[in-house]
Amino acid sequence: MTAVSHDGEEMKIMKKNRVLGVLVGALTVTVVLATVAFAALNENCTVSILNRTAQVQPDGTFVVPNVPYTKLQAN
Repeated sequence: MTAVSHDGEEMKIMKKNRVLGVLVGALTVTVVLATVAFAALNENCTVSILNRTAQVQPDGTFVVPNVPYTKLQAN
């Protein structure tokens, strides 16, 4: 009677589990970073553009008045 080796099958399963673990980890990091980026602006923030500042609204929007505008063509 000969012993049957299942090392090849076990290695395939381990490799699949490792790949799955990496994918789950990458997805978790992406979700956390997206949540942090989405929640970055709130009423406690101030934005500044061209030395002009504006208070951020609770929903994350803001309006910066009196920003200079020129009709020059930009490349």
